Amino acid sequence: MTSSPRVNPTTELIEELLRTINGQVTDRSRVVDGLLDIRQVSAQDEHLTSSIDELLRAVPGKTMVPTEWYRDILQGLAVSIEASVPSLT
Repeated sequence: MTSSPRVNPTTELIEELLRTINGQVTDRSRVVDGLLDIRQVSAQDEHLTSSIDELLRAVPGKTMVPTEWYRDILQGLAVSIEASVPSLT
């Protein structure tokens, strides 16, 4: 029996959010909801939740957010998570 590698639920959520991004702008409430979802899933990681709190305060726009900003933020969070996970090799 082969076991599949364990996927970090936060990384999985970020990948799902990245797949749903399209267009040049994204509804601000969708961005905030996505960041809050990531915060909830990663509640045990104080550094990550603190980073997300800062991002929530920095979300640009009143109603729309440039999609590039949101994509960059999600990709940055994914890289940060990968860097903090110890290697199993």
